Amino acid sequence: MKRTAAVLLALLLAILSLAACGKDTGEGKEFRFPLSAMPLNLDPAIAGGREEALVLANCFEGLIRLRGSDIGQDAVQGNSAPAEVFAPGVAERWEVSSDGLRYTFHLRRDTHWRLPKDAKKLLGEAEAAAFDTVVTAEDFLFALRRALMPETNAPNAALLFPIQNAREVLEGRQPPEALGVSVPDPFTLVITLAQPNASFLYALCQSVAMPCNEDYFNATKGRYGLGAKYLCGNGPFYLYAWETMTLRLRKNEGYKGAEPIAPGGVVFKLEANVSERLRLLGLEGGFSAVLLPSDAAGAAQTDAGAVRLENATQALLFRCGPGAPLADAKLRRALCMAIDPVALGFAPPKGLLPAGLRLGEDTYRTLSGPATGLGRNIAGAQSLWGESFAAREAAGKEPSLSLTLLCPEEANLAMRRLLQQWQSAFGLRLQVSIESPEPEKLALRIAQGDYDIALSTVEAGSSFAPNVLEQLTEGGGNLTGYRSQAFEKLLAEAAQTPGQKAAAAALRKAEEHLLQMGVYYPLAARESALLLAEGVTGLEVSAAGDVVWFGKARATD
Repeated sequence: MKRTAAVLLALLLAILSLAACGKDTGEGKEFRFPLSAMPLNLDPAIAGGREEALVLANCFEGLIRLRGSDIGQDAVQGNSAPAEVFAPGVAERWEVSSDGLRYTFHLRRDTHWRLPKDAKKLLGEAEAAAFDTVVTAEDFLFALRRALMPETNAPNAALLFPIQNAREVLEGRQPPEALGVSVPDPFTLVITLAQPNASFLYALCQSVAMPCNEDYFNATKGRYGLGAKYLCGNGPFYLYAWETMTLRLRKNEGYKGAEPIAPGGVVFKLEANVSERLRLLGLEGGFSAVLLPSDAAGAAQTDAGAVRLENATQALLFRCGPGAPLADAKLRRALCMAIDPVALGFAPPKGLLPAGLRLGEDTYRTLSGPATGLGRNIAGAQSLWGESFAAREAAGKEPSLSLTLLCPEEANLAMRRLLQQWQSAFGLRLQVSIESPEPEKLALRIAQGDYDIALSTVEAGSSFAPNVLEQLTEGGGNLTGYRSQAFEKLLAEAAQTPGQKAAAAALRKAEEHLLQMGVYYPLAARESALLLAEGVTGLEVSAAGDVVWFGKARATD
């Protein structure tokens, strides 16, 4: 009898144990996410696109990182992402001197590099076996110096300009050793700034500030970041395979962070078509989550959880580079002052920069308040118009102005109403031809500067407000051709202003400069949408949607 009871008890315990083991915790799953384009290079110093940033944020960890909103089924009621904060990365803690110039980072001692599966072929078997995988302050020193070497040609090197002598190193006027970065011991990194900078911690969260192991970098012989075996990361995942249309990441079992990593891996797959992304959401072998751009976010009216990201602004862009018909600021300002956006069916936002962008731990717009642009003033517009045309006639130019306005097909009627407003204010001296090319051609023409005025959605390529404002007037993000020393001075002053509230007020002056000079005329706020398949929780997403972090992601059936 006792033997029978013991057998029954053992059987019951086994059943209960199996039931417990069978409970779905959502951990260890593989997550799938679409990319709009395949990365060309995953070297953190060289990578500059959104896709590269997305992948690298999951393969590398810097001194600190931006903690995005913690997205799950409890937080998908259409609300914007909660505030981001700076979270510990490889640095478990840091201090800033009272004058704001000296940053001292204390690194964890248990952070390791994850060697690729083919590291032995690259390093040699003996060298791979002896490879020191501990991440140290020297790895950050090497990475920061390398990012500022002229031959590296890092697209985001300017983010590091707050560091003492950074600009001089990039321009070749100082050697890399002059950079204001020092290593007192293997687990302490000291960074000295040229002057206080409110956005410096943000810069350290970007790919350009990720660590780099000098030995492994040298072993790749110029191919670092060009394939799975040519990339050595220290993040929660590592690049296992790089295929034609797919990037496969696996969990880095040796990763030591503030929290354990839940997924078993992440698969990034090329799929630029929005309709196909939506179709594959939640299907077996499909996507665990998808990000819809602002011009397609209306498609997010589905049963899936959707998180709205206030990261875009629909605005009129005025081409104002040298030789452009609207190079004269008086003409641009006159056109802006004659606009009645409400009559056109728009609800103007509180500024050019999207409401969700951050400045430290709060939103920029919360800190700055609304940005003042050019309000409707017909008399003032006509006065500026008359002054400009008087100067044109004195210079022997045509007594009329012919312009081309590009817009999406769905906005054609609103732009025709805008043309009526301008004709009512300025008469026949203004001739505007409205064109609505196919979306791809529209985007290409705007990117090439083949327009005079364009209605376009300005997408934030970064979650940090100062960086977005800089991108609008620099490099490939400068769609208007605008250049101004006064604007650059305002940006520099904002970056050097201590205190978030004061820095936001200074940055608003730079934003208002673009509005009051008639470079941009914001018409409406736009949102992107992150959609989750049923049962998916724990994703973190940045305010701009440029980074989705999968470290805590779970999926229950």
